Amino acid sequence: MFESHISQQKKVTITAKKGDPLYWNQVLQAVDDTPKPMVIQEVVQQMDAKSVPKLLADFMNQAIKLAEGN
Repeated sequence: MFESHISQQKKVTITAKKGDPLYWNQVLQAVDDTPKPMVIQEVVQQMDAKSVPKLLADFMNQAIKLAEGN
């Protein structure tokens, strides 16, 4: 999901291969400035509901509502 928020220009800054401990550091450095509430929504949507504890899911949903001002 984070990789989808990297511009073509910044993709060249990621020199580490997947599996390398530096890979995710480089990815996170290259991520664009998408507003955090939108990123949180994407993360929640991509989570498998059965694999996420209910308490965490409730917390994430509440955080989204607060971020949206509802």
